[in-house]
Amino acid sequence: MSQTAPDRVDAAVSYSRADQDRVEPLLEGLKARGLAIWFDKDIPGGALWEEIIARKYRMSGALLFFVSRDSLASQRCSEEVSTARTLGKPIIPILLDPLKLPDDLPDRFVLTLQARNTVEAHNRPAPLVEEAIIGALAGFGIAPGAPPPAPQPRAAAPGPGAPAPRQDKRRSGAIIAFGGAALATVLVAAAYFLFMRPAPPAATAGAPAAASPVASASPAKPAPTPAPAADPAPPRPTPAAPAATPAPTDVAAATAVTLTLDKTAYVEGDEPVATVAGLPGNAEDWVAIALAGTPDNQSVSYVYTGGIKAGTLTLKPVMLAGRYEARVFLGKAAGGDKVQARVAFDVTPFPPPTLALDQETYLEGEAVTATVSGMLGAKEDWVAIAEEDAEPGVFVSYKYTGGGAGKTLRLKPVMQPGRYEARVFFNDASGDRTIRARAAFEVLPAPPVILTPQAGLYAPGEAIEVAFSGMPGNDNDWVAIAGLAADDAPFLDYVYTGGQRSGSVTLTAPEIPGVYELRAFFDDTTGDKTIRGSVTVEVLAEAPEPVPEPEPEPEPEPQDPAESVADPEPSPEAVDEAPPPEAAEPQDGAAIEPESAEEILSPLDCALPENVVAEPDQCPLDCANPAHAAAFPEDCPAPP
Repeated sequence: MSQTAPDRVDAAVSYSRADQDRVEPLLEGLKARGLAIWFDKDIPGGALWEEIIARKYRMSGALLFFVSRDSLASQRCSEEVSTARTLGKPIIPILLDPLKLPDDLPDRFVLTLQARNTVEAHNRPAPLVEEAIIGALAGFGIAPGAPPPAPQPRAAAPGPGAPAPRQDKRRSGAIIAFGGAALATVLVAAAYFLFMRPAPPAATAGAPAAASPVASASPAKPAPTPAPAADPAPPRPTPAAPAATPAPTDVAAATAVTLTLDKTAYVEGDEPVATVAGLPGNAEDWVAIALAGTPDNQSVSYVYTGGIKAGTLTLKPVMLAGRYEARVFLGKAAGGDKVQARVAFDVTPFPPPTLALDQETYLEGEAVTATVSGMLGAKEDWVAIAEEDAEPGVFVSYKYTGGGAGKTLRLKPVMQPGRYEARVFFNDASGDRTIRARAAFEVLPAPPVILTPQAGLYAPGEAIEVAFSGMPGNDNDWVAIAGLAADDAPFLDYVYTGGQRSGSVTLTAPEIPGVYELRAFFDDTTGDKTIRGSVTVEVLAEAPEPVPEPEPEPEPEPQDPAESVADPEPSPEAVDEAPPPEAAEPQDGAAIEPESAEEILSPLDCALPENVVAEPDQCPLDCANPAHAAAFPEDCPAPP
C-alpha cells in the first residue's frame, strides 16, 4: 500500500502528555523515514474519541508505548495499552526514563518486557532511537511503506541501526505479558518502579539487551503471573574475514584516531578492553563491537567514551563465538556515521558448564534445587526453569548465581504438572539466550492439603486456629480465609506457614456473620492461586454457647484408720449371694425346724443373759460379766 494511503497505520502511539516534548520529535522523525504513525493528537475535532482510537488501533500493525514515570501512572495510557492488547497487537515499549524494577516487586505487578523489542531512549540521540524503533517493528514484519528520504539537515548521531547479527523471528502479540482486564492494575503498580540508575548506552535495534523477569518477594495479595514472552536463541555467528576498511572522508580525523585491544582473541563472556587515542573529546564519541564483515551501521553493542581524548574503555562482553571488530565513531558534531578506526578479534567458545538437580521428580509446589559448576563467573549468570519444549527466551522462573564458578540454588517451585527443564544461561546483562546446560525433570500432581480448624463456629473477630498438613515446605506457603462467592474471592485474612509441612496458624474471623472458607495455597512468591485444600467455618452474630465440660467425679473421702481396721458390716449383696447352709439330716424321725436367716447368719452373743439361759452349752455363765451377775444373783453372789 502506498505511503499516502489514508487507512494505513504502521504503528499507533501511546504516551503521556507530560512527555510530549520528548516524544513528538521522535514521531516526526519516524514519519520522515517513511512510517505511517498515528496518535490521538490526530483525532479531528468533534470526533468520537474512543471510536476513533479503537478503529485506528485495529488498522495499526503495532503499538509504540512510550514508558515513563507519567505514562505508567496515566489512566489514559492504561486504557490505550489495554485496547491494543485486547486487539492482539504487538506492543513495543520505548523507555524514556532509566527504569529499574525493585527486587521485592511482586511478580504479578511486573511489566514483563521482551528485551529484543524494548527500545532504550533515555539520553540517546533521536536518530539512534528512531533506528532502534524501526528495527523493533521489523521484527514483526512492519517496515516503512517507502524508502527513507535523503538525510535531513540535522546532524547525524552515532548509530548502529539495522538489525544486528541476531536475526531471529519473534512471536507476534506477545511483547507485554498481561491481559487487558488487569492492565490498569499493572500500570498503577508499575508506577512504583524505582528510577535508580542512568541507562547505559543501549545496543542497536535487534542487538541483545537484558531481559529477565524480576524476582518477587511476598505479595500483599497473591495473584498469578504470566510467563515471559518468547525470545528464541539466535544462531551463533559464522566466522568471517574482516571487511576492507573504507577510505575515510575526513582524512585528518581518520589518521588522528587510533584503537588497540588488550587481546587478539577472547573467550565467550570476556570483556574486551580498548585503548583509544586522538579523539576530539566529544561526550558522544563511542566504540562499538560488530560482526566482522557487517555494515558499519550495525553493531552488537557499544559504549560511549564519556568525552575522553585518550584512554582505556571496557567494552561489553561478547557472548557468541565468531569473528568480530571493534569500531570507533565520533559524536554527531564530528560525523558519527563514519568508522574512524577498527580492530578485528576472535571469540572462542566457553567450555560448557555442568548442571545437576536434587531430584528427577517433584510434586507441585516443591522447590527445585540446582547445583551448577564451571560457570562464567558473572553476577548475573542464571538458572531458569522452562517447559521442556519452550523456546530459550520463555521460562517459568529463574535465579541469578551472584557470581562464582559454582553455586547451589533453590529455584522457585513449579505449580503445574508436566515435563520441565532447568537451563543455564550466562550473564543476563548481555541479553544472551544461549542455553549452556540443561537438566530435565517431571512435576506430578500434589495431594490435597488437610485443614482442620479447632471449631466450626466463631464469633466476629475471634481467633481461628487451624491445623494443616501436606504443605510442600516453602516459607511462603499460606492459609487464607475468604468468602464462598468464587475461587478468586477476596482474602479477608491470611498468614504464611514459615516453611512448615505441617503445623498450625491463627487467622481472624470476619466481622460480618456468614459462612466462610479456609483455603491453603502454595508459595505466594510464584503468584499461583490454585486452592490446594479447603474447609468451611461459620461466623455467628453472637458468640456461640460454650459446650459444657463433664464434671469430674468426686474423690472418695479419707477414712479414719481405726474404722478401716474394724470388720465391716456385711452388705445386702453379700447376704443375697451367701450360699445356704447344708440341711442337717433328721435324727430319730424328729422333724428339725429350719433355722432363721438371722440364726444362720448372725453369731450368738453370749454377753446377753437370755442366751445363757437358751444355750447354756454355747454360752456358760460368766459372773465377771455384770449383765450375767445381775441376771443370776443366786448363782453369782456379790463379792465380800
